[in-house]
Amino acid sequence: MNIKNSEILAGQFGPMIVNSAMDLFLNDIPFLILDSNFNVVFYNDTFKYSALYNHYLSNDDKHLNSLKENLQLFSVSSFNFSTLNIQLKENESGQNVDYLININRIRLPQGELFFLKFSDTTKLLERENRVASIQTALEMMKIPVLITSSKGNIIYVSEEFENILNLSIESIHNKFFCLAFDKLLSKEESLSLENAFLNNQPWSKTIQFQSKDGKKNHKEIRFIPSARLINGEKLSLVIIYDITIHIEKKLEAEETVEKIKSILDSISDPVLIIKDTKNYLALERANKSFYELFNCNQTKIGSNIEILIDKDLFNLIKTQVGLIQNSNIKSKDFEYSINNNFFKAKIASMLSANQESIFIITLNNITSEIEYQNKIKAAYKKEMDLNRLKGAFIQNISHEIRTPFHAISGYSEIIDESLNKEDYGTVQEITALLKDVLGRVTRLFDNLIELSQLESREMVLDFSNVNPNKIVKNVYDNLIKRAIEKGIQLLLDLCDTERQIRVDKNKLEKIILSLVDNSIKYTHYGNVVIRTYLKDNKLFIAVTDTGEGMNQHEVDDLLQPFNQEEDTFTRKYQGMGLGLTIANRLTKLMGGQFEIITQKSVGTKVILSFNIVESNNND
Repeated sequence: MNIKNSEILAGQFGPMIVNSAMDLFLNDIPFLILDSNFNVVFYNDTFKYSALYNHYLSNDDKHLNSLKENLQLFSVSSFNFSTLNIQLKENESGQNVDYLININRIRLPQGELFFLKFSDTTKLLERENRVASIQTALEMMKIPVLITSSKGNIIYVSEEFENILNLSIESIHNKFFCLAFDKLLSKEESLSLENAFLNNQPWSKTIQFQSKDGKKNHKEIRFIPSARLINGEKLSLVIIYDITIHIEKKLEAEETVEKIKSILDSISDPVLIIKDTKNYLALERANKSFYELFNCNQTKIGSNIEILIDKDLFNLIKTQVGLIQNSNIKSKDFEYSINNNFFKAKIASMLSANQESIFIITLNNITSEIEYQNKIKAAYKKEMDLNRLKGAFIQNISHEIRTPFHAISGYSEIIDESLNKEDYGTVQEITALLKDVLGRVTRLFDNLIELSQLESREMVLDFSNVNPNKIVKNVYDNLIKRAIEKGIQLLLDLCDTERQIRVDKNKLEKIILSLVDNSIKYTHYGNVVIRTYLKDNKLFIAVTDTGEGMNQHEVDDLLQPFNQEEDTFTRKYQGMGLGLTIANRLTKLMGGQFEIITQKSVGTKVILSFNIVESNNND
């Protein structure tokens, strides 16, 4: 066989033949080009450095004749495929190598060419074995796989793929792969898959199947485009993954989350679950009561809780988290209050499924308990006050009744003696004193009845529009003589006005009379002033004295029935301690304000105030 170099080939057949042979050259496969006389016109370097080169140089007639005979038999049109097996012995390895010769005939105006490509059957066998192994593995592992050509035609499907789609390889082989999914995908989904193939982009779709036993399972159809050429072909894959377990686990996880959420929401106390991200305290979960307490919308997981809760609670939680992290304790208790609600809070640390530390905060609303305890304390105090009032009432009523009756008894004896002596002047004096004693007893019972009516809310008032200056002047006229007898001044300072207030005239006069009488009683020198004045569309009535005064912090107690200020309102003075109580309650019942300003050893000022009304609004 006459071997020529590549220049002869290029000269006779031109660059077209060289370019056609470049694919074989680049693939590093030995190849040879013969002319119509079976002379070698070109070979590549791989052929040159193989045992094939020495074989053809030796002009082995046996192999040459066999090759010629086969080439002569190869008389079909161009690009048809034919094979010829020859066996060569490699000198270096000492092993026999079988070659598979692929022969292609090309007819050109200049004549015919024969392209001979030599493939090492050992390597081909290894490749076939590798492919067979991969195919066997796919079948054994029951992996549903479909392989497409560059044009998207199906060139391979695994048996499991056929079973899932309920199709045979014969019905879909060499067809466009999207047609295999006609029964599974909608027209829109099929178009989306085709576009993914054309754009060489991945695509996936989850499909729900129903198996023969009626169970539902979920599978994901995933298109994997080719990233490189394989033997000149751009192969793409379609793999069907069984994701039933994942879907079931996901559904189970979602169901678990819903159960947890339902359990949390069923808890009436607010519950907050957080995680320390090192940067901030992140929300893991919270129940409905928590969101309602802080009047906020449900926020996504991982948000900073600082934006959800008030500053006080955030600082408390942050402090407790730090204490737990820096010690061996697992939980801490603390207290918290907001909007008149009181909570006994607890924060506990635990590990999550991925071994992260999370903290559960529960806010136990103890508002009702505190209110109940306060009610018990108030009831206890009220009971003690009632007991004290009962004791004070019995003691005072006993004293107030016994004293005048002792006086009456003594005065009776004096009257008897005076009548026996016919000392009628003394009888008249004693009779006047008896009237005072009986009047005091009468006022005592009147006050008791009036207090009872106030306590039971049975007091009936006769409202009318009155000029307070007239009432104050009447009180002044009634008590001026008593003040003079005691040696103090009773002064009157009335504002120049005819403005009226709406009150019960008799009750107002009784209040002022009681206040002025008290001031005279506890003032030993100086004066007592009764004053009226206008301010802010209100009329004020003030009684000021320079008497013994009281402790300001004890005023509220002194306004309670039967209370008397120590040292001054004790037994050296007559009375049951009802005057201030009745005056205060009657004033407020008539819509007025009652205020006491006092200082020990300085004096006392009592101020009444009422709204002014129109004078023509008289009932």
